[in-house]
Amino acid sequence: MNRRQYFSSLLLTVPLSGCTLISRTNNQSQTSDPGPSEDIFIFIANERAEQITVSLTVMNNDRSVIGEESTTLSSKETIKVYTGITETGDYPYVFSLNGQQQFEYTYNVDDFRLQNGLDIDISVEENDIQVSAED
Repeated sequence: MNRRQYFSSLLLTVPLSGCTLISRTNNQSQTSDPGPSEDIFIFIANERAEQITVSLTVMNNDRSVIGEESTTLSSKETIKVYTGITETGDYPYVFSLNGQQQFEYTYNVDDFRLQNGLDIDISVEENDIQVSAED
C-alpha cells in the first residue's frame, strides 16, 4: 500500500471553503481533498515527543501566495496541506516551526509532477527537519 492509499484509507472528508485545506491523521478535525488525485500536497509530520506549531506558505514564482496554513500538531500527528499548485513552474514555499523560519525551498513542478500529483514530505524530527519530494 503506498502512502496516498494509506492516507486515503485513514481520512474522513468534510469540505471547507478557502484555498488551503488540511487533513489530520490523529484527531477529529479533517477536511477534504479539493479534487482528483493529481493534486499536489505537502505532508507535515511531527515526529517529536511534544506538540509543535508549524506554518507553511506556498507561492507562485511571482511570490504571490497560493496556499498557506498555520496549525499546532500533537506528537506523532501528520497533516496534509493542499498547495494550490495547478500549473507547471517554480513554486517557492516557506516553512516555519514554533514561530521561527526554518527554510525556504522552491519546488520545480514539471509536467510529470503535475500529472502525477507528486507530493512533498516534511518530517519534524527531534533534532532536525527532513524534507523530501516524490520522484
